[in-house]
Amino acid sequence: MRAEPMGPVRGVIQLIRVPNLFTSAADVLAGALCAGAVWGDAWVVGRLCLASVCFYAGGVVLNDAFDAERDAVERPQRPIPSGAVPRGTAFGIGLGLLAAGFGACVWHSGVITLWVGAALMLFILLYDWILKETFLASGVMGACRGLNWLLGLSVFGGVDSGMGFAIVGIVWVYVTSLTLFARTEARESARWRLVLGVCGVVGAVVAVPIAGVLLGYGGVSGWVSGGTLAVVVGMLGWRAVRSRAAGDVQRAVKWFVLGLVVLDAVVVVSFRDPL
Repeated sequence: MRAEPMGPVRGVIQLIRVPNLFTSAADVLAGALCAGAVWGDAWVVGRLCLASVCFYAGGVVLNDAFDAERDAVERPQRPIPSGAVPRGTAFGIGLGLLAAGFGACVWHSGVITLWVGAALMLFILLYDWILKETFLASGVMGACRGLNWLLGLSVFGGVDSGMGFAIVGIVWVYVTSLTLFARTEARESARWRLVLGVCGVVGAVVAVPIAGVLLGYGGVSGWVSGGTLAVVVGMLGWRAVRSRAAGDVQRAVKWFVLGLVVLDAVVVVSFRDPL
């Protein structure tokens, strides 16, 4: 049975990867909670969640726009190579979303938040445009997630705390390892790359409750939630390591990305009140 052609609306929805947007907002919310946000701060936190979502959506749209020629060979069903969304339109949408994200940071008007937003926008552009095919790619992607966390931490003075450094470092390791793992997901991946990626992802999860205890926070709930997530991502990753098949790697990547929301929850449980 022949598949129906993708329309422009559906194409844009696929470009911005709607399910993954929640992982971006979760970073900011978790960062704000760890830094001491309360219900009365909901309006401020909400604006920064909006900024984060715009940054993420703009980044993934620009990623596809810059990758259009390669996707025409490896993933011809994607919105740009399939013709559902013109490449020029995708560039416009991506840049517009980045501008909207920075605008939301300006709206907040905090100086540190402005600098964090500007740095995040710059790192996204550098990754998509120049650094994606270099050895720096995985680390830069990890830095983008770390900066995304800083958006939440920045509002309540958690940027320069020991807790803030620990959390951002752990998030950097998780996302850097995830990006390394996913680097060749469209074809059979090298086993060393997959093993290193899985070890980094699992190690980052396990490090959360350990850091919580070392810094004077933490408790049983952090160990239980962190241990559960480590087992789940470890099993998914090991399956991909054994087969090295593109389908298994892509499936693991999908759950590693969605696992970022759970990782955020593990961080909050380990550094703040479980409730």
